[in-house]
Amino acid sequence: MPKRSEGPVNIGANTSNPQQIPIRPVDKMAFIQAMMNSSVMKESAAKELIARIGGHVTEQGYTELISQANSDMGSAGFQLLTMKHPVDNIRYLGLINKDADEPSRLGSKLTVQQREYFKAVIECIARTEPGPFSSVSETELINLEVATTSLAPRPGRGSQQAGSSSQAVWDSTQAGPSTQVEDENTPPGGTQRAERSTQAGLGTQTTSQKVLSKQLRTSTLHALVNESWLSPSPDRSSHYCLGVRTLMELGDFLLNVEGLPEITKKGLEKLV
Repeated sequence: MPKRSEGPVNIGANTSNPQQIPIRPVDKMAFIQAMMNSSVMKESAAKELIARIGGHVTEQGYTELISQANSDMGSAGFQLLTMKHPVDNIRYLGLINKDADEPSRLGSKLTVQQREYFKAVIECIARTEPGPFSSVSETELINLEVATTSLAPRPGRGSQQAGSSSQAVWDSTQAGPSTQVEDENTPPGGTQRAERSTQAGLGTQTTSQKVLSKQLRTSTLHALVNESWLSPSPDRSSHYCLGVRTLMELGDFLLNVEGLPEITKKGLEKLV
């Protein structure tokens, strides 16, 4: 996960203008609500938003606002975090959930199958040389084979075989209420049903799994770009890189991806 500071975020040089407009609680709450709605925005856009909400705000005032907001949201597990995305060299401000499990961080709009597909996508991009911010073509990502992690035996249920460390990080977060398999926009025939079974301790479990069609994989990739989980490559058409939101929220998972190139691991460690 990205390094976080409980104190003020050092966004930029302090202004020499002493006439800082006091930050009103109502303005702070309006800004927090806006961040909850967008999750991630360019830092320049965040500053413009604050100015529209409460008038002129200096760099020092902006820093103080972030600090106050983090203090207010800390008990709820949320935090505002800044990061310079190495793909486009732009600074972003993101609202992250420090306490949520990995699937929750992917957003409630995604189905179970979309989350499994997204996991495969970020693992593929992370493993791509030379890293850590390489890109992978849309065609390759659409044709990825997606493992069904929900079928893997859980620790303490009979299987002692260890999986990859990234698999353990992901699997440890899969418990909880089921999410919808398809949304109302899923076209007929958009998924394919596959029956599989796995030995889990004392018995065999059979799970009915729906596999995303290529059409839904394409729309999922575009949705992940819109939500900043993925980023279009700045120099390669129809290629995708890891998005700033993925780097902010899924740093631990990325660092535990099996087969992660050493150069990628070092680059991620410096960033997250």
